[in-house]
Amino acid sequence: METRESGECCGILFLGTVPQLLITSQVPSEGNHNFSSIDPYFPSESEHFQDTHSWEKRKEAAFSIDPVTGTIKVMQPLDRDPPHGRATWRLVVTASDGELQADTEVVVNLKDINDNAPVFLTARVEATVIENSPSGTPVVTITAEDFDDKNEGSNSKLIYSLQKNAVDEETGLAIFTVNASTGSISTAMCCLDRERASHYSLTVAATDGGGLQGSCEVLVLVADENDVPPRWGRAEWTVEVTEGAPLDQVFATLTVKDPDTRNSLAYRVTPDSGRGWQMVKIEGRTAGDGAELRSLVPLDYENPDLKDGLRFQVQVTDQGTDAWENKYRVGEATVIVRILDVNDNAPSFENVQQSVRISEDAPLGTVVAKVPAFDLDENRNGLVRYSLAGRRGSSPHFGIDHTGTIRTIGLVDREAISKHSLVVHATDHGVPPRQSSATVTVEIDDVNDNAPIFTGPTYVNVHRKNIEGFTSFFNLTDLDDWSVGHGPPFSAQLDPRAPSFIRKAVSVAYRR
Repeated sequence: METRESGECCGILFLGTVPQLLITSQVPSEGNHNFSSIDPYFPSESEHFQDTHSWEKRKEAAFSIDPVTGTIKVMQPLDRDPPHGRATWRLVVTASDGELQADTEVVVNLKDINDNAPVFLTARVEATVIENSPSGTPVVTITAEDFDDKNEGSNSKLIYSLQKNAVDEETGLAIFTVNASTGSISTAMCCLDRERASHYSLTVAATDGGGLQGSCEVLVLVADENDVPPRWGRAEWTVEVTEGAPLDQVFATLTVKDPDTRNSLAYRVTPDSGRGWQMVKIEGRTAGDGAELRSLVPLDYENPDLKDGLRFQVQVTDQGTDAWENKYRVGEATVIVRILDVNDNAPSFENVQQSVRISEDAPLGTVVAKVPAFDLDENRNGLVRYSLAGRRGSSPHFGIDHTGTIRTIGLVDREAISKHSLVVHATDHGVPPRQSSATVTVEIDDVNDNAPIFTGPTYVNVHRKNIEGFTSFFNLTDLDDWSVGHGPPFSAQLDPRAPSFIRKAVSVAYRR
């Protein structure tokens, strides 16, 4: 406290130097506290007291002074800590006797107590560590702030700990550790495996010297390392493809298992790996994992080389197209392709035109011809049924069985029809069915089954007085085939059953 003189008069005088007062923060308001302890602290801000041991009234004054005794009191709780607290107040106290006055400065230093818990800048932090990292690999450093006085006691001295840690299931050991002084989190064991656990949730606590504590959630993400080789979803795939499928059509999708996220997957059909390997190609899917199989050539079920389908091997690697020699990084599977038949072939006849001859006296059931058809398709698609028709519809004389054998089902008569033209239809059982046709011409050979026929007059007038000689001509014919000897020359004679007088009076002679 400094003193100030005014001429020769006796004035009001404060004794001693500037008072340095030390109080504890959060002193209750309206308390009757006398400042007696002295702490050498130099203030930075002031408040001014005036008028006969009183100070200027303020709406939110922190202090008051008794106008008679000069006792300074706290009017509201005081806070010394940032961001809104003050550690020091400078008060100017004025004493007046009505004529003269004297001023003195009172510096109030607020003593710290542990009233602030540690605070982390953020409530939640994300960090990343690469899988397979060695023990002791730094993950992240988490720091907290304590607004208590760092220069006074241990109120703001922080100790970090893991309030919640992750534990390895196999060993029961903690996976992470934290440096108690710096808040640096690191791995406590080797070789985190992202494929087993892709992330861990930790809680970091900061505890100050007075036992107050703050916490922060830490999410540790395990970054992928390409450490797992790819494998096919199956060791052996059996797929089916319809013959004649378009070349750009995907006929099989093969899945791949690789838990890594950073892969450069490549696929190929293993060269010389089996039947038909050169007839297909494999490519990665444009969307999603796995690969797609397509054919490079039309697949024909009727091709003898493809009757048993295809069998080959496919490979996948996660190291790009130049890594096929690294067997550890290559997955292999067998693919069996079954080619499904479609009804793409109509029945086929060995002869689509055939001519045969039968005798007109052939009995019922006589084999006329065999016209089998063969269908390259299989099962129902290759099963053939036959039907028979004449040029003008169904034939009443001939029939055909399931083997393509034509037989007589009615008697034939050369003199009625000497030549039959039959149409044989062979139809398979596919959906829709396919059909082929063949023509069989049946010529009927003649037998001598018809007697000569008189075509002349049936009545002859003879006068009673006619002299012996020629009376009349009678014409003869025969419906049988004359070219094979079933016609002329004919022989003619009088019916032996005629009366004797007729036989004596009439004679018959054959004349060509």
